Amino acid sequence: MTAQGRTYDILLVEDNPADRLITTEALTKHGLHTNLHIVDDGIEALAYLRREAKYQNACTPDLIILDLNMPRLDGRQVLVEVKADPILKFIPVIVLSSSASDEDVLFAYGHHANGYITKPMDYNQMENIIGSLKSFLFGTMELPSTDLRLKALASTDTEISNPEKEVIRVLLLESYEEDVRIVERMLDEAESTVFSLKVCGSVADAEALMAVEKFDVLLADLTLPDGNGIPVIKRLKLSSGSMPIIMLTSSAIQGEGIAAIKHGAADYVLKDGLKSGSLVQSIQHALDHDRILGQLDKSSQLEVLGQLSAGIAHEFNNLLTVISGYSSLLLENVNSDDVRIPAELIDKAAAKAARLSRQLLSVTRKKNLVFEYKEINTLVDEFRQAMPNLSKHGINVRINLSREDIVSRIDAMLFEQILTNLVINARDAMPAGGELFISTNCIEISELEAEKHPGAYVGSFAMLEVSDTGTGIAPDIIKKIFDPFFTTKEMTKGSGLGLATVSHLVQQHKGWVNVSSKLGFGTCFRIFFPLHKTTNISTILNISDLESVRPAKGGNETILIVDDKATLREMTKRILERNNFRVMEAESGSQALELWKRHRESIDLLFTDFSMPGTMTGLDLVNEIKRLQPTLPVIMASGFIGDHNEIYRDYVFLPKPFNAKTLLKTISNSLNNTEQFPMYEKFSGLHPPID
Repeated sequence: MTAQGRTYDILLVEDNPADRLITTEALTKHGLHTNLHIVDDGIEALAYLRREAKYQNACTPDLIILDLNMPRLDGRQVLVEVKADPILKFIPVIVLSSSASDEDVLFAYGHHANGYITKPMDYNQMENIIGSLKSFLFGTMELPSTDLRLKALASTDTEISNPEKEVIRVLLLESYEEDVRIVERMLDEAESTVFSLKVCGSVADAEALMAVEKFDVLLADLTLPDGNGIPVIKRLKLSSGSMPIIMLTSSAIQGEGIAAIKHGAADYVLKDGLKSGSLVQSIQHALDHDRILGQLDKSSQLEVLGQLSAGIAHEFNNLLTVISGYSSLLLENVNSDDVRIPAELIDKAAAKAARLSRQLLSVTRKKNLVFEYKEINTLVDEFRQAMPNLSKHGINVRINLSREDIVSRIDAMLFEQILTNLVINARDAMPAGGELFISTNCIEISELEAEKHPGAYVGSFAMLEVSDTGTGIAPDIIKKIFDPFFTTKEMTKGSGLGLATVSHLVQQHKGWVNVSSKLGFGTCFRIFFPLHKTTNISTILNISDLESVRPAKGGNETILIVDDKATLREMTKRILERNNFRVMEAESGSQALELWKRHRESIDLLFTDFSMPGTMTGLDLVNEIKRLQPTLPVIMASGFIGDHNEIYRDYVFLPKPFNAKTLLKTISNSLNNTEQFPMYEKFSGLHPPID
């Protein structure tokens, strides 16, 4: 998805109507589709971000544009509180200020603002700023792992292994002693960062030093004894690898600084009137940009892995469909234990393999989430059946589910991922064994209780609790556990993304996470999801007695089966013909269309694979037939669904793998035009966003 195609939620904290108008117009001019939420002081901004009072249903913004000088509570305090909050600190913040003083600029960047804009600003200035913002901040959001890159962008304060100030190793390539002393003084005066500086007077000396010692950033003059201008930057790029290079130049040759950026330098700084703030800011910006590029590289690898996973899962699900279909046919038609017991084992193994396949597919499902009303006790019980055996680790699992039904709008696959990450975290916290507790409950959150926990708000909630009797978490560590890439595990044993992922996924459900721990006693995670109160769970979950609607067996209806896999067509045909359906089959979309044109009066339902090779996919086939015969019932099956937002509301999706019972019930309901389909999923494009 491109930056142009996505809608961004932006919180504008600004009390000046003119600046509001300039910002709004600049966003529109650059084609950024935004939901702009405006508040006019710091108190309202914090209430919005914490979902307090009238903002209980507010969304988490993708960006905060924050004025520093405002009535009631100024932007400085808002910035401090946002960046101190374990959840809100991941949101990028751009500061607006009428002050250009070093003190205010350093305050903003020292508290991890992502940009600084001085006022008064005219329209052209703001337009240029938004253009840069669009490419720098939002440009990192186009790949699948958007959330992690945004967190990496906004979390330059994450202290993974050392609570002391970060030491930045700087190599200065400068032949003029006076300029060396100026740079030394500028770095010494920096308050928020400690610099370690080494100096070389020539390119050759710098190349020799970089070969034996590691540096974080290179500051280089463009005029040196053994090189001048652009050839210097080209030579340094070859020897410095991926290390950011900042060129030092005078205003007289500022054009060469700009040219140096085009040839790979991260930035250039004018020596004339060099100030500590500008030099430190340039170094920090270059390092931040380098970190982001590193995360983008990792994300690209994950994207390739996701594409590979999707392809494997698609073919795997086709094979599982054949296995599940034939095993269910065997179970319906045998009385001998010699055949029935092996058939049951095959069916159970196929069901377990299907769950593993869904987990594999979850890698690729990042854009279209399926929020449906789900009963949480049922989801936990399904997870229990698929959960890895922890007894070999000496861990006893205890599950205590609420006696009352707990319904919330849940993406089932994300819920499974949340539980999986928490269980793995608990397992690793009990290397010598222990007890793992999983429980569910309903809870009311009062205003007083909501004030105690970041992200909490007043209302009724479903609570999922996962606790262990492990080693516990130290108080100084517990504040960081949701930070991306923070881990206390060995380098090869933890990515630092497990709990960060949990926090992000729970926020997508409009919930939050509370954690409590005591060293030597264990840790308890409580996950809160908005509770849907209903007196008729069967209605809200679309559960009905399908057998009372229509017998699973057919009444000589004709089904057109379309699939490029002969084994799948044969298996589906056998199931349907054994249950009084007549079958026509085609191996491609174009062949199916011709068959339908010849027999359209006798075909009662179209059952087609979603993705097929050739010029006509399953979706193309369905769109063409529905155009000519809108009332024809249609079922589409697939082992994988990508981004297809053009799916119409009256299409039914049957996920692979499916067995005979699932297939027959779905067809039965489609022929009867029944709205309740507990055995199938609708396309993700059909589901409204969670509200």
